[in-house]
Amino acid sequence: MSCLSAQGAMGDPRNSTGTSAALQQAERSAQFAAFRRFIDRGIALLEARDAAAAIEYFTAAYDLAVEWSFGDDVVSGVLLNLSIARRLAGDYDAALESLQRALVLPDLTAAQRAALWNELGVFYGERSDLRRAAACCIRAYRLAVRAASDPNLCAEAAGNVVDSYLHLGAPEKAVRWAARAAWHARRATAWRRQYVAVQTVAVCLATGRLRLAERILRRLERESLEPDWVSQFLRLRAEWWFQTGDRRKAFAWAARALDAAVRDMSPEDVQDACRALRRLGGQGPDPDGERHLLDALRSHQELIGAFARACADLDLGAEPQLAVVLASREGRILLRAGGNQVLDRLAEQGYVAGAVVAADTEWDAKFARAAVASFRNRSHAPNPDRAIERDIEGYVLVWPPLPTLAQAIATLTSRIHADENAARLQADNQQALAKLSAFHDAALALGGPLETGEVVTRLLALTQQLSHSDGVALLYTDPARGTWAEGLDGEVLRRSRVFQTTVARGRPQRLTPDDPRARDDLLQLGVASLIALPVYFGGTECGAVLAAVRLAGAPFSEEDLELVSFISKQFGLALENAALRDDLSRRLETLTRDLHIARRLQQAFMPGGVIREDGVVLTGMSVPAKYVGGDIYDFARDPDGSWRIAIGDVMGKGVGAAMLGSILLARLREAWTREPFGPDLVRHLDERLAPDLRRGRALATLLLALYCPRDRHLHVLAAGHDGPVLWRGGTWRPIARGGGTALGLLPGRGVVAEVTMSVQPGDVVLFYSDGFGELLLGQRGISASRDVADALGRRGLAPAEGDEEALLKQIEGLPGNGDQPDDVTVVVFGVH
Repeated sequence: MSCLSAQGAMGDPRNSTGTSAALQQAERSAQFAAFRRFIDRGIALLEARDAAAAIEYFTAAYDLAVEWSFGDDVVSGVLLNLSIARRLAGDYDAALESLQRALVLPDLTAAQRAALWNELGVFYGERSDLRRAAACCIRAYRLAVRAASDPNLCAEAAGNVVDSYLHLGAPEKAVRWAARAAWHARRATAWRRQYVAVQTVAVCLATGRLRLAERILRRLERESLEPDWVSQFLRLRAEWWFQTGDRRKAFAWAARALDAAVRDMSPEDVQDACRALRRLGGQGPDPDGERHLLDALRSHQELIGAFARACADLDLGAEPQLAVVLASREGRILLRAGGNQVLDRLAEQGYVAGAVVAADTEWDAKFARAAVASFRNRSHAPNPDRAIERDIEGYVLVWPPLPTLAQAIATLTSRIHADENAARLQADNQQALAKLSAFHDAALALGGPLETGEVVTRLLALTQQLSHSDGVALLYTDPARGTWAEGLDGEVLRRSRVFQTTVARGRPQRLTPDDPRARDDLLQLGVASLIALPVYFGGTECGAVLAAVRLAGAPFSEEDLELVSFISKQFGLALENAALRDDLSRRLETLTRDLHIARRLQQAFMPGGVIREDGVVLTGMSVPAKYVGGDIYDFARDPDGSWRIAIGDVMGKGVGAAMLGSILLARLREAWTREPFGPDLVRHLDERLAPDLRRGRALATLLLALYCPRDRHLHVLAAGHDGPVLWRGGTWRPIARGGGTALGLLPGRGVVAEVTMSVQPGDVVLFYSDGFGELLLGQRGISASRDVADALGRRGLAPAEGDEEALLKQIEGLPGNGDQPDDVTVVVFGVH
């Protein structure tokens, strides 16, 4: 760490008033980072059409913005997003109230007001108040042009005016506004250009310019259409076929448009597609059926999303003679997938989204049917493949009738949603654990009587470690007070616009190549990504700037910014008052308690207790070296009666290894359902897990086993993992020497060691992680299975006859277990 200048770093002692103000400003900066993360998560959920969850995040962000007075510009942005989420959820009154509340904020720019008026026009358009919608969007356009605003906003507002005039039956006015939209779209993003192109096609069809409409449609077909415009594009292609005289194709394309609208969870597109079906083919959901479909779209949102992702994973669109239909429990068709030809034939028979299929008789006569069980009940049930009547959320129908495929898609649909819920919860837990761990590490770094330079050095090292950055710096706003920098030029950073903006606005910043406005600053500094945070001490003015940079690789995320903002607050506190150590000791008690909770949560993800079924006994345990660890194990029974067992070990210990271990366990459970047992299962899992391991700079070992009771054979696959060992005839002996290539080393191309053996009544198989070998042998490093077997014999560790659980208790009582340098995990498998 190079200290360019450290003179006067602490300065004169501060009074209590200044300290309180500095603490409040530091907390405000940290809360702004949390606010940014809420917004980022809410937008991601909004893109996934999870309106309910998005509303929760935007509401939390709004509360923070108001409580900490982040400014009218920030509040208006939150209210705009909150209005969109509420509109998607069908709560139009609350959506309108959010927009009206934003429009009365006094300190807004013309561009911000333009965005609000544009969204208000979209709102009125959905409510069929078309004249008011046109007026709002025209006002938005004029404000945006007057402010020389983003061309995307100008193009969007003009395009929305086009849509309003087309619905009002004023095509000539729509033509003039389409020209304005096209002019602005030249400088807009590809996403916005596609929107303007779609609106232009609508204008051409409304004014009889069929040849121009055909040219634009063909150009759009060659592009990769954004999901937001697929339904509208298909609807316009249907209109083109209708105007050229082919009513049959027109109706088929309109039915596809309705499928795309449901898949995109877009209520306005669903309404337009339903009207198109009735107008072009005389069929489709009537107004009452349309209303029921919109209600189903909101109540079955998660079911539809999971089904759509399952169909995409299986690439059902590439199967020309296969159709898969998702129906609600009441028999209403929600979504169709499969080959266009067979879907078109189903549409001709009336099987379109919103239609009601006669239960039981019609289903069983024409389709293979499988129930999709309740996600919550499935994810916690001992056997989620068995659904009872009250758990059924809907049905998967397959034509031609293929019962096995129907059941597979239904199971995959349920599993996808359960995994997504688990991943979302895991991400929240990981962020909370990261903050707790950061607080713990900051407390350790500040422990003891330290000079200012030593405090800064330690905290910069901690910042670099937690943010996985290539360079860090602390720059005082007063150059005479010093600049600490490692891995980047601190003085160049001081002269940059990033430093000046952070000091002036007092808000954290995150610069990534995805933001066009940040590219010049990143190029000037010669870095790939940067975060900068204000540091407060002794008053309300920003006293220093903490920065971290990455020279390559993945850019910083909002979670990284929030985590480093937490460290920046510790900088200010450390520089202000060395007596903070007393307060930190009290907070450490809370940290310890929360880490114990985290440990219990991690243990809950793995099987507990003892299973005794049909002559098979299974039990296991995992003792992390720290509060949480990277070892995992799993066992479960398959529907065919076979048993699957897994044990894995992620390189490292603590929070990072625990995160990767949770990902490994989730990926493994997903792979069990998709892949047959064999080396390809391990290689497929290796490919899926490789990006996560690469980001975590880690490897993982894995051992899988499958026991078939019918032939009493145990099949073992090893990827860099040792063992297991077998108890038979009163002695321990190795089953295999382990072997194989660790996961993440050669993704998808590693060697998988295999062994198959016969199991006799009375046999006990012990699966273990390398930490168990270290504990048993009293030495670090990977232990050979023969050494482990010998050590078990020397220590007298053996299962009692008919009581395999006794072996687990003996292992738990080994000296040093619970205070070992590595995680210890074992699974005991016995056959009677």
